[in-house]
Amino acid sequence: MNHRVVNGLRLFWVIVTLWYELGVFFKSVHSCDWPDAVLQSTHSRAAEKPAHILLVADPQIIDHRSYPERGPFLTYLSRLVVDLNLRKAWRTAVRKQPNVVIFLGDMMDGGRIDMTDEEYEGYYQRFKDTFRLPLGIPTYFIPGNHDVGLRTSPLFSPHAHSRYQSHFGPLNSRILVANHTVLLLDAPSFVEEDEQRVVSGNSYQDWTPPSGGPTEFLKMTAQGRQYRYQSVLRFNLMSL
Repeated sequence: MNHRVVNGLRLFWVIVTLWYELGVFFKSVHSCDWPDAVLQSTHSRAAEKPAHILLVADPQIIDHRSYPERGPFLTYLSRLVVDLNLRKAWRTAVRKQPNVVIFLGDMMDGGRIDMTDEEYEGYYQRFKDTFRLPLGIPTYFIPGNHDVGLRTSPLFSPHAHSRYQSHFGPLNSRILVANHTVLLLDAPSFVEEDEQRVVSGNSYQDWTPPSGGPTEFLKMTAQGRQYRYQSVLRFNLMSL
């Protein structure tokens, strides 16, 4: 086989490698545009620029517990490859320049597992290093079952909820994006509370949820909206 053929094959494999390691990420993001044109053509205030929210679901940064059947070398290689692909996907996604980023839970695969504070801190730093955000973009998080656990297990840390709150923020929150209210809900705790309600045999109206949980948060939010609506309606009627 002559040198031209060998060099041609080498160049071909280099191009193929670069395409599947980088090109496919940029191609996918380039073909996924914000629907601004559609929104502005159907909206009465077409001159306003729509707000863009980037939703990130289940990144699940893995650790040595994620695949216990794998040996140390294969575990290290798995972490390296997964982190690399997540980082590449993230860097191409933020090129869409979102106004807000919301992570929909399960940031770290073993975030709920009992471990030392030092190990958790290192785990969290890997997440931050992978998902680096440009300055000025608000970022919010919703807890998933891999972050805070679901039900009970001897493997779960008793500090899972407090660790989550100190690193990612509140379990339940309400944010305002472009005059839209977005509720961020602790879904695992909501499932657990609903199971308690079903066992008690009560409806939502007759059941008193645990203090500070997602059900109470939803009820208070709904009551607040109803109160504001009634206040505005009463003011409008008095103005007639």
